[in-house]
Amino acid sequence: MPTARSGHHGDVVYAFEPSFNTGPSTPDFKTFGGNATVDPGGDKNASRIYNADRNAAEIVPQVFNGSFSVTHEITDPMWYVAGILGEPQTSNPSGSLYEHVYSLSNNNDPKSLRVFLPTDGFSDYVVLPGCVITSLQIDTTQPDNPEATVSFEYAAEPFTDSSLSPTPPAFSKSTFSNRDGSLTVGGDTVGKTQSATVDVSDIHTMINEVGSDERADFRTQSYEPSANFTKIIDTSQTVDPLDRFTGETQVQFDLELNNGASGDSEYSHLFTLKETFPDGFAESGRNDPDSDLTEELDEMGQDMDITITVDESSPPTP
Repeated sequence: MPTARSGHHGDVVYAFEPSFNTGPSTPDFKTFGGNATVDPGGDKNASRIYNADRNAAEIVPQVFNGSFSVTHEITDPMWYVAGILGEPQTSNPSGSLYEHVYSLSNNNDPKSLRVFLPTDGFSDYVVLPGCVITSLQIDTTQPDNPEATVSFEYAAEPFTDSSLSPTPPAFSKSTFSNRDGSLTVGGDTVGKTQSATVDVSDIHTMINEVGSDERADFRTQSYEPSANFTKIIDTSQTVDPLDRFTGETQVQFDLELNNGASGDSEYSHLFTLKETFPDGFAESGRNDPDSDLTEELDEMGQDMDITITVDESSPPTP
């Protein structure tokens, strides 16, 4: 057996922290999704100190800064969005089906996470403590499966542990495909959609304090969701990006990923941007016989809710 490790030997799971940069005693391990990749890194912000010479007299480390992103196909419920909007409001519309609505209007504090990186062949694993979400993007570009990229900063240097067994759980759901997705703008379905993205960035920022080489806390910042979609111009289209751009009407923007099932078997993620404003317009392909004639529109939202509909009644909590 080779001893060198390749990417498939390295796993990634997460759990919510009971409080910032505090490890859960009995973590409920969750997987981000299918084909998840992660790229953790960090630095100590060290500075050179000089004393009447060209070479440094010493090097002094400052406060640790760590960051990483996870990119994954959307398979299991994205419970980690509680790291953006706090715990959801849950309802039971029918049978064993539950709707979990993550929204600023719930007035629940965002949660920090702890990310665990076990590697096959090792009894210990790497821990990334005090993980705070800084951005999220959903990408439904054809012909790929819908994909999420979630970015984090984390509070302290990675460390190894062996007291838990952070094994990635088996997928509870199948990965969404774009064939079961839909985009509606102002209540009208956007036909011939080639790509649609939703993103929100600069959500949180870390707090330092005198007397510590770790992050002391985090705080929320302005919540500024945005979206973008590209569609082929069609003679029967009900949503015209140029008309929206010139009309400047603010409407609701809904990007839904759905497994195509009904009743208790339904499984979906709905990203609802409220009062979106058409901020940017572009066209491509005109007079090119080998290209589609497409229009692209950038939308600025005033707010965004995320609704997860699934046959699970209780989202994970710290």
